[in-house]
Amino acid sequence: MGEKLLVTEYLPGELVEGSPADWDPATYLQAGQALAGLLLPGDVSAVYYANLIERTHGYMDRAEDLVSADQLEALRVRLAATAARPVRLSFTHGDYHPRNWLLHESELRVIDFGRADWRHWTSDLVRLQSQQFMGRPDLEEAFLAGLGRDLTASDVETLDLEWMHQAIATVVWAHNIGDAEFEEHCRWMLDKSVGRVSQVHL
Repeated sequence: MGEKLLVTEYLPGELVEGSPADWDPATYLQAGQALAGLLLPGDVSAVYYANLIERTHGYMDRAEDLVSADQLEALRVRLAATAARPVRLSFTHGDYHPRNWLLHESELRVIDFGRADWRHWTSDLVRLQSQQFMGRPDLEEAFLAGLGRDLTASDVETLDLEWMHQAIATVVWAHNIGDAEFEEHCRWMLDKSVGRVSQVHL
C-alpha cells in the first residue's frame, strides 16, 4: 500500500507532430479542451514562486558559458523585479505539445506523463507559445477557446516567470544532450522571455 502506481492502457492513434493535424486549428481546439480536463486544482503553495526563482538562478550559474553576459544580466534584472507570492498549483502535464498528442478517429488523446507534476497551470503554455503559436495566432486562439479559461493579470505574471525558467533550463538541457539546433532555439527563447510582455491574448 502507498505505492505510487499509474495503470495505463495502449492508446491507438497517429502522432500529431509532423502530420497535417500539427497545423490544424481543430487539433488545438481539442488540445485546449483536453488540457482543461487535466488541470485539476491543487493546494495554494507559499513556496512555489520562490523555488522557481531560485531554480532559475541555479540554471543561470550553469549557463554562464552557454549564453551571453548580456542575456544573463537581462535575466537577473527581470528576476530582481519578480516578487515571490503564493500561487495555486494544478496538476500539469509538463511537456504539452504535438509530440505528446495522438489523433484516433479525429479524437485527440494525450500521452507521456513522465514530467507531470504540481505546478502553476500556465507552465503548460510555454512550449506551445515558443513553438507552434509563433506566427500562428489562429492556433493559439483555437487552443485558448478550447481551454475556456481566462488569464488573470496574476496568471500572466506567473507565465512570464515560467517562460524565463524554461528558457534558461532548456538551454542547459539541450547543451547537455548535444542538440545544438534546439540549444540555439532556447537562446532565442531566453531573449524573448527577458524582454517580453506576455503574448497570451487576454
